Amino acid sequence: MNFLGVGSGLDLSTMLTSLVKVASEPKIQQLGAKEVEFRDSISGLGTLSSLMSSFKDASDSLKNSSLYNQRTATVTQPSDGDVLTATADTDAVTGSFDVSVEALAQGTRGYTNQINTDHTAALGKTDTLNFSVPDASKTPFSISITAGMSLENIRDEINKASDNFGVSANVVDGRLVYESSVTGSAATKELQVSTTGGDADFNIATYTQNAQQAHIKVDGIDVYGDDNVFDTEISGLNITATKADPGKVATIDVALDTASVKTAVETFASTYNSLREGMNELKGSVDDEGNFTPGQLSGDPIIRNLESILGGFLTQQVTGAASGVDSLYAVGLDI
Repeated sequence: MNFLGVGSGLDLSTMLTSLVKVASEPKIQQLGAKEVEFRDSISGLGTLSSLMSSFKDASDSLKNSSLYNQRTATVTQPSDGDVLTATADTDAVTGSFDVSVEALAQGTRGYTNQINTDHTAALGKTDTLNFSVPDASKTPFSISITAGMSLENIRDEINKASDNFGVSANVVDGRLVYESSVTGSAATKELQVSTTGGDADFNIATYTQNAQQAHIKVDGIDVYGDDNVFDTEISGLNITATKADPGKVATIDVALDTASVKTAVETFASTYNSLREGMNELKGSVDDEGNFTPGQLSGDPIIRNLESILGGFLTQQVTGAASGVDSLYAVGLDI
């Protein structure tokens, strides 16, 4: 220290820095290489986890027993256009059904007498306009008419009423036109319009459409509904009527949904293959000349363990399963 210290004329600081650098560089390089290796391993494990997750999802879908009980409903429409759509539940009976749409459900439409051809002019009327249908499930609603309101103002008040149960209004040639979306039998769904003060100008003077039920025939049996969706009348079959075409028959064929099963099995095979391909890449590869390129998990025993597990999984015979469907080979999968 005396030699390197005071009076030596040497740059002690630079010499010490150089000595530390020479001594530490190999260790720094070694640690840096380890850091890269660990980062690759973490990235590789993330890739493997993602592949395993996809394979698990595909496997879980095959475990769902409802997959094998699905039904499809195929509709052959009449030659002059589509009249209905159909879906089938798992309890639908396989077979063929002839269905015709005799009538669509509809609500009430009607208009008043001519009140004022100037649709924006104040009417000078004061009253309360009331709307209701005999159906007890539909709560009546009302709007107030004031002296300064025009036909367009009244129309807007009807359409924006927060408790409106389904009435829309328009103004045509000085008349208020009302349309109700409440469909079904006229006896219980017909729109009623009145005023508290008895002003008949706002009442429906002419009905252009009466409320009515939807009517379909299934294998010759008359079926009625308050709307165009028949989801409880026919066991396991859901029919939506879209166009009335009396007497024109659409055929609904209900069958087991084998296509969904096929798709699920193909997805299982595809995700398994993707998993194995990904595992091979993570292990590393050898080119045609015998040169080895390491993967992100080269030397990690997790890949080898997974290969063993998957191999046994594919070839094992399931205890308790019926003969002929007790292995993946038996149901059409092959390595």
